[in-house]
Amino acid sequence: METRVSEIILAVDEPIKATRCTEMGTIGCHTDGSKCLTHDLWEELGNQIHLFLSSVSLHDILERKLSPRLPCLQ
Repeated sequence: METRVSEIILAVDEPIKATRCTEMGTIGCHTDGSKCLTHDLWEELGNQIHLFLSSVSLHDILERKLSPRLPCLQ
């Protein structure tokens, strides 16, 4: 079984999220229970990051097998 990058991040108790919103409850991030304007956008980005990191193994990184999926930004 290959170790996934997402498993490592979660094992060290690092959340994979793109929003800076604090968890105020199940409804939203504001004290009145509502969500901020961009909450859903950033929450979905966090979900996509998690999905991507779940698809990448340590072996992929060591073998540099991410190149076809990600352009090298230099």
